[in-house]
Amino acid sequence: MDRITFICGVTLQILLVVTFITLFFFTYVAHIEQKIITTQISRLVDDLARDLNIFITPDVRKILQKSVAAAPVDASGDASAEASNQAIRKKMTTILIIMNSVGAVVLGALMLFFKLNFASIVVPALVSVGIVAAIEFTFVTVFAANYRSLDENDVKRRIISALISYRDSR
Repeated sequence: MDRITFICGVTLQILLVVTFITLFFFTYVAHIEQKIITTQISRLVDDLARDLNIFITPDVRKILQKSVAAAPVDASGDASAEASNQAIRKKMTTILIIMNSVGAVVLGALMLFFKLNFASIVVPALVSVGIVAAIEFTFVTVFAANYRSLDENDVKRRIISALISYRDSR
């Protein structure tokens, strides 16, 4: 009996943790990740613009400003990314629904068949998910949101190298 209680408890904890982490990723983490990318790109663009100002004359700066302002923006990449993300979210939702439905039926049947104490299985599982939630939230908010994964100097070197290659090819 204790073995069945243990197996049911662990199974419920796994189901709840997987569900939490999946929902947490597609809501909070995706939002934080977008902010991280935007911040790092903004920092890179600002640094690059500052670095290029040393080499660019005021006349060239005006020409560049007009060229950048007139450059067309291709929104098809954004639409493609959103469509891909939507398909992934739909697939994950289906997987979660199936996984949790099967899990609930199996756990419910085992609890009824073996007359297990519902609270002795559910309460520890909810406590575990609460602890995982607190750790995940803290990790993403405090550490991941402030982690600088973009090597700004490498990107600047590559952009400058591409500009030099472009200039030399003309």
